[in-house]
Amino acid sequence: MNTSPPSRWRSLGVPAALLVLALIYGWDAVSVTAQFDEGLVGPKFMPLLLTVVVIFGLLCIMHKEWRSNSVVTDPAESVPDMVPETGSSGHGKPALVIATIIVYIAIFKLLGYPLATLILAFVLLTLFGYGKTQPVRRLGVAACITGVFYLLFMVCFSVRLPLFPGAGI
Repeated sequence: MNTSPPSRWRSLGVPAALLVLALIYGWDAVSVTAQFDEGLVGPKFMPLLLTVVVIFGLLCIMHKEWRSNSVVTDPAESVPDMVPETGSSGHGKPALVIATIIVYIAIFKLLGYPLATLILAFVLLTLFGYGKTQPVRRLGVAACITGVFYLLFMVCFSVRLPLFPGAGI
């Protein structure tokens, strides 16, 4: 068993790799050109906004990891109080989120925006433990999320969304 204190660098690998990918994505988003001037909300807006949010989030995660893995002088302090009995690597929830999004993409045209997005929001809220004992409240929040994003895309971005099952875009 390795009793050495945890390295500050070990936990930064995945966030650093994602940061590099986000920077590459952002660099490519900057090169998007519009056929005509669309003001602030053009074809670059959402990719750049997404890039900024992801980079900010990753930097926060990296900062938190860096501070939480500070060098420990007493080896007894490096032993966690409670060790999970399952031996889980902690990759289950992110994998379920990715699988949920892939299913959402697959059913989007089939079910239409409202139903597919309602299901997506409900499942994501369930995965993140929102309203564990209140499924009706979770459904209401999922419906609100669906409505807000519908208004955002239809009104602000003028993106047509399929409303009914099987309706094409």
